[in-house]
Amino acid sequence: MISFSHVYKTYPGANHALVDVNLNIDRGDFIFLTGPSGAGKTTFFKLLSGFDKPTSGNIKVLGDHVNALSSSAIPSFRKKIGVIYQDFKLIDDKSVIENVSLPLKVQGAKEKYIQKRAEEVLDQVSLSHKHRAFPVQLSGGEQQRVAIARALIHHPSLLIADEPTGNLDPSLAEEIMGLLEKVNAQGTTVFVATHDLEMVKRKKKKQVQISAGVVNAVP
Repeated sequence: MISFSHVYKTYPGANHALVDVNLNIDRGDFIFLTGPSGAGKTTFFKLLSGFDKPTSGNIKVLGDHVNALSSSAIPSFRKKIGVIYQDFKLIDDKSVIENVSLPLKVQGAKEKYIQKRAEEVLDQVSLSHKHRAFPVQLSGGEQQRVAIARALIHHPSLLIADEPTGNLDPSLAEEIMGLLEKVNAQGTTVFVATHDLEMVKRKKKKQVQISAGVVNAVP
């Protein structure tokens, strides 16, 4: 499913963001990625989702060798992956259903399918009643659920969530994490970066730690 083999990522000035990463993740896993700010979590996710390439080493995700993908092959690869951001990245002047539909519109899907699929994922995150609302009319938890629905609309095999509960209070954070667990239970591999170590302990999922670019799986 996911394989990092002797992966290094070095930026100008000998800044080693990732150092000799060796990691294997099975299909259907739920993994927490933990580590302090600046440890390399964002770089790790950029490599995982094909938004950057390693300086050396090999990365295989969903059957594709990421470092060997041509620029023309990258869009097709990214269709297999959903990404959720801490700051939601919703478009303020578009309604909930328009925000959720955007990935399929960009892909050129048929309007009838877009509408049907958008309604399905909004129902999945319990937001069908807000489909005509705009982001400013939603709570933080509702905005995050819209972001999750948007990430799920193209049936991704891998869902990456970068600090998805970082801006939410504890009860909303628990609600969002429960939603991600439901997505995982349906077969999607879920990879969550978080600073919330108490939540990591409670959930008892697999954990990968990163510190100064060094990645270790927690037994």
